[in-house]
Amino acid sequence: MFIALIWGVIFGAICFGITQNQPRNSLTWFMLGFIFGPFAILFLLFSSLKNKIK
Repeated sequence: MFIALIWGVIFGAICFGITQNQPRNSLTWFMLGFIFGPFAILFLLFSSLKNKIK
């Protein structure tokens, strides 16, 4: 249980860092990263890549 909490904080911090320079709510993405882990990170990376292609 403690390991899952650590992983949640790590993924949340990564999502928070990614959204710092984007027009997204960083706290919301911290929570999404905490809950969904790598899936939230992949969504952020693919959505920002999609925005750069346009």
